[in-house]
Amino acid sequence: MSDISLRPSHKKQFRKRVFSLLTFFIFAMLLLLLRIGFLQIVHHDSYITASQGNSEQADIIFPRRGEVFDRNGMIIIKNSEDNCITLTLGFLKKKQEKVVIKRLAKILNMSVRDILRKKAKKLRRDRNRNSPIKIKTGVLLKTIIKIRENMSLYPGVRDITMSRRIYNAGEAISHVVGYIRSISERDYRKLKHLNRYKPISDIGKMGIERIYDLALRGHEGRIVKLVDAYSRPIHEIESKYRAPIPGKSLILNIDINLQDLAYTALGGRRGAVIVTKPHTGEVLALVSSPSFNSNIFYGNPNLRKNYNALRTHPDKPLFNRALAGFYPPGSTFKLVAAAAALNEGRATPETAYTCTGRYELGDRIFRCWETHGYTTLRSAIRQSCTYYFYRLGERIGYELIYKYARLFNYGKLSEIDLTGERAGILPNNRWKITRFGEKWYEGDTLNMAVGQGYTMVTPMQVHSMVSIIANDGVLMKPQVLKKIINTKTKEVEKVIYPQVLKRRFLKKEVLKFLHQAMRLVVKSGTAVWVSSIAPDIAIGGKTGTAQNPFGAPHAWFTSFGGVNLPASERIAITVLVENQEAGGGGAAAPIAGILYNYAYQK
Repeated sequence: MSDISLRPSHKKQFRKRVFSLLTFFIFAMLLLLLRIGFLQIVHHDSYITASQGNSEQADIIFPRRGEVFDRNGMIIIKNSEDNCITLTLGFLKKKQEKVVIKRLAKILNMSVRDILRKKAKKLRRDRNRNSPIKIKTGVLLKTIIKIRENMSLYPGVRDITMSRRIYNAGEAISHVVGYIRSISERDYRKLKHLNRYKPISDIGKMGIERIYDLALRGHEGRIVKLVDAYSRPIHEIESKYRAPIPGKSLILNIDINLQDLAYTALGGRRGAVIVTKPHTGEVLALVSSPSFNSNIFYGNPNLRKNYNALRTHPDKPLFNRALAGFYPPGSTFKLVAAAAALNEGRATPETAYTCTGRYELGDRIFRCWETHGYTTLRSAIRQSCTYYFYRLGERIGYELIYKYARLFNYGKLSEIDLTGERAGILPNNRWKITRFGEKWYEGDTLNMAVGQGYTMVTPMQVHSMVSIIANDGVLMKPQVLKKIINTKTKEVEKVIYPQVLKRRFLKKEVLKFLHQAMRLVVKSGTAVWVSSIAPDIAIGGKTGTAQNPFGAPHAWFTSFGGVNLPASERIAITVLVENQEAGGGGAAAPIAGILYNYAYQK
């Protein structure tokens, strides 16, 4: 057998390969040793934990929701602590789920069906089985203690503390503040990208609670506990603790005493009241009647029954009439026709017609509520002569009325910082063709000039009109919120400053005339009742009795106090009362008089 020998060049290649192999082997061994050391030293505790059957459990710490105060510092919404029970399906084996839910239903005095319904609702919005389901709020402490003492029977069950809202002001302010409820599937899908909401979260559902939810809700914290194999806590892991950040507090422009007074003055009748400072847009009161109690929406075992009762009630207490109710504006709208005619030079304060109590247009008869005889524009506003405004409407045409109605903000939103506002209906020829398939007729113009026909407005839109007149032609954005306060530092984080929505479009002499004519309405015209209630306040206003095809007419009074004062000291009040034979002067104006007495005496 011959010896095998390598050429010099092959020997050199062989040595390189052996060296590379040894180098790789040594490097791999070093990595392995480093990894072993890392696991033994850095993760020593976690492996010891696992070997003993222990694990970490992270729970949400819900922050306190921000409190809400009125302009004088009176608390409107506060918090108390509420004990809640949650269930996390990820901690359960499939065969355990049915048993645990049955035990939970028994100890919480619930039906299994209710828990399964909550489970199904949660999984529709979030399929993650490791996020908790809110099972019940308002759980008694003795029940929580029983669950804690028997954690091995309730795997996945946790008790957490949440803020319970307490609405101090009752029904009077519910449409302004709103309420909170568990987040809906729709809201969760829409907002989860913000990383501020969980399937278990509460959320504002109306009013201030909704509009300023992100400011009020704060930021959630986290507490991590070491638990044993039976989910019993061993100790907290301090390094993983994250403190919750409480929500901001809100100070509103609302005067809660004035709000209560307005709600009481309506006396349970269907209607709305709005009180503002037109120079700044501050909303001092906004009432819709009848109303509801915001406290029923949290922790109420009969919530579904109570909510359905409110939703189906014939008086619609959940409906915000001040912002969303549609009504013919009636004679309040005559101010639009008067302003349009004067501002465009189509009439003067002395332009006169002789009211015969009825006006004939073709084969149609348009009636006035009285025979006023010789009437100028000034006396037509004072006496609310419908005949006069039929003739004035015919004189200036619907296009001009429509143009000025838009300038007065009819057919538009006021941009108030509340939910649910609607823009009303301001008709023209195009609208009528689209809606009914027929053109605009002369009779439609006559009806529009006196606030009847197709025109439908909200109380807030009528209030925007009178605010423009009261504030010397300038419309400010109505604002409920005044300030945002840092709850921890008590410092003001944000101040809401007045915001102009519309600059003056009326001539000064037109505004002066409107002030004088509206003052006569209260001194000796259709709202003379107000003078007897608030004799020391110079109030200008306009009544309206809007015909209603479904029943008694609706009563209007829109006004401002301080005609003789600078615009900065004026207060505007609009009152609507549904289905009142007494009309605007008898049903709506006296309510305004009561409110003016409070506002100016204060």
